[in-house]
Amino acid sequence: MDRKSQIGNLQARIDNLTRENHFLHELEQTSEQLRQSDERARFIIDVACTGTWKWNVQPGETIFNENWVPMTGYIRLANECLSRYRCGMKYMTNKKQGK
Repeated sequence: MDRKSQIGNLQARIDNLTRENHFLHELEQTSEQLRQSDERARFIIDVACTGTWKWNVQPGETIFNENWVPMTGYIRLANECLSRYRCGMKYMTNKKQGK
């Protein structure tokens, strides 16, 4: 391989590394923006005392935040710790039904 080909190959590798570095930088920025957005959303939900839930249909899993419980009239059974973002319906009873 002649010197000109070697220089061309090196330049191509440098260009590829530059593109990869740019991509990684954009990925880091996007990740940070997503983290900040999630933090803002959690803050707004907490301050507004908004009840939220996420329902994952396939495994039948439902995730509630702590504000959801009092808004709906459900209470936790004794000695059960209410997770900040996760609890199952099996651990709740409806106080309106007198249970």
